[in-house]
Amino acid sequence: MNCLYLFLTQLISMYKRVILLLLVTLLAKTSFNQIKESDLSVIHFLNGDTLQVNIVDQNKWITTVLKPKKNEFKYKYKPYNNDQILSIIHDNGEVDFKYKYDPSTGNFMEQKEMEQFVKGRTKAKYYYNTKTPFFISFLLGVTVGLIDTYNFSDQSYEKGFLNHPAGLISLTTPLISASLFGNNRISFADKKNQTDEEGLNESFVHGYAKEKKSKISRSTFRGSILGVVAVILIQINRQ
Repeated sequence: MNCLYLFLTQLISMYKRVILLLLVTLLAKTSFNQIKESDLSVIHFLNGDTLQVNIVDQNKWITTVLKPKKNEFKYKYKPYNNDQILSIIHDNGEVDFKYKYDPSTGNFMEQKEMEQFVKGRTKAKYYYNTKTPFFISFLLGVTVGLIDTYNFSDQSYEKGFLNHPAGLISLTTPLISASLFGNNRISFADKKNQTDEEGLNESFVHGYAKEKKSKISRSTFRGSILGVVAVILIQINRQ
């Protein structure tokens, strides 16, 4: 009887904890949703990123925001230097430009030119697809890795692929990939992502090309390294 009473007491206690946890989670979600509804400020960064945040504080140098984490129930305070920001669109629709034309600080573009430049970067950041450069770089990494591990003349190893330790040749793969995809010209496929007006704006095109090159560089580096690593892992598996 005492055992049954103890069991039921512990069970009820656990139910209370679960219910309390659910209530806390629900309250946290409701609170966060309220912040999101009132948090209508959008920051446009010079690198092409956009972020919806709650503006907490601003001064001449720093903008402090309440930024949501990946977990939608949590958020954190985050300061940003104003020299990273193009503009902030507030909840009332007012646009606050942080970027100022000032050649003495390296800001050589006029405000409207920089606005178009950032729009180009944003367009490339979200719409330019790097699957093709990544896949070709991966195949290149595999090919270079196979050549590098081919035993041509070392009699201490069996002749053929994967029969020789990888050397310096494999390390050149990212450089080869970069040279193959170093051209950042606007292609016909790129123009499909642009309106006629955007395609005719020099600042927009320049921003698009810059971000495209940056994305290709990162993608080809990852692809070529992954290809070489794949060959090395297969080689280790065979031993």
